[in-house]
Amino acid sequence: MAKKPVTQKPTPASIAAKSIKISRIAAKAVVRVLLFLILMAFVPFFTNNGWQKRLDKVYIVMPNKWVLVYPAIVVIGFMSIFIVAVRQKFSKADVNWLLVVSTLVLIACGVTFAVRLSHLLH
Repeated sequence: MAKKPVTQKPTPASIAAKSIKISRIAAKAVVRVLLFLILMAFVPFFTNNGWQKRLDKVYIVMPNKWVLVYPAIVVIGFMSIFIVAVRQKFSKADVNWLLVVSTLVLIACGVTFAVRLSHLLH
């Protein structure tokens, strides 16, 4: 009779290594999605498909300048967390997950701005 293989419990070190690896992959993937979306936002400026004429007629007026504080805090927070993660070479799981959350919030802010701008263009 063949013996059953003995399953070993995962050690805390192996669990931590998997957590760091998963958080590193998630952080890099979300940052790449953000960079791709930023690049796609600049496409209308470099193509001659009629968007330039529409964008010339759009003016964004904000009666309250404090509306810009939240997006500024989100951008500054993302940049600081990104710099910390890159300096540590994505080796800290906590910083990686903070970067993921910060990037998702920044993407959400960008999408809401793009939707608002698209309503102004149509």
